[in-house]
Amino acid sequence: MERMLSIDEQNYHYSSSSQINIRKAVPRFLQIYAGIIPWVFLLGIIAAELAVGFWSVSIGMALHVILLIALLAMAVICWYYWDESSVENSHSRAVGQPVVSATDQKEQSANARMWALYSYRLYLGLTLAPLIRILSLSIPLGNIDPQYFFLIPGIPLLAAAFTAARLAGYRMSDIYLAVRNRKNGHNWKVQFAVLFLGIPLGFMEYAILRPDPIIPVLTVGSVVTASFILIIFTGLTEEMIFRGILKRSADDFLGERVSIIYVSLLFAALHITHLSALDVLFVFGVALLFSVIVHRTESLYGVVIAHGLTNINLFILGPHLFG
Repeated sequence: MERMLSIDEQNYHYSSSSQINIRKAVPRFLQIYAGIIPWVFLLGIIAAELAVGFWSVSIGMALHVILLIALLAMAVICWYYWDESSVENSHSRAVGQPVVSATDQKEQSANARMWALYSYRLYLGLTLAPLIRILSLSIPLGNIDPQYFFLIPGIPLLAAAFTAARLAGYRMSDIYLAVRNRKNGHNWKVQFAVLFLGIPLGFMEYAILRPDPIIPVLTVGSVVTASFILIIFTGLTEEMIFRGILKRSADDFLGERVSIIYVSLLFAALHITHLSALDVLFVFGVALLFSVIVHRTESLYGVVIAHGLTNINLFILGPHLFG
């Protein structure tokens, strides 16, 4: 995939209308509330999850749909201003324009374009959060084997995640999924150690939630099938969304330290429907841990397997061994 950032960073085009384009690229309300809007959406998602868990599924679902539409609208607005400010008529300054002024306008226009691009990517990535709940609530799963509860909504969600990454212009390396990490080749020994974190984490979460098993009997076939589903459609999908797309976009927009907190809060918020405050705190801690690991290693592979193993122990082994 081609990153739009590589185009935008390397091919700045400027003209005598650059000052107009700066105003186009950064609408006043977005300038004033730029640092607040992502947190407002986070609070909205928390409110929607509280509604689903403690009030009314229908109202919570409606709130998630509203949030999805609003996030899409924000992404489109930011895309429009990035695209508008990227289309310039000339590479040179206007005739008679002071060199210093042209340079200042060049820098301002570049900053405006990058800000609009980062905003677009963040809001596009955030659309995946309400989409998770919309899919889980809207697909009828009443008469389906519990092990497929993660598979059926997981397929469109994984497709949506890859689509969002492509629309954002991310390469696989940008969301920490390149086969070879450009920094340290993934440091596979570290990744191998990380994946084993899923074993104790899964049993710890089972002690909190004590869910029923998703397979009735432990057979080789059923365990392999259910484990594959959990690794791909919870491990890979959720890590790609939260520690991949959302962390990358939030790093650029909010800064690396704040983004770890923001994405971890968002991930924990989507566990409110488990109706356990202790589990939400536990998930927040795990999300922080996984985010720091990805930040340090620049690879998702270890946490993908760790996430999958956590859910294998939570939904398969834990209930059968300790239930």
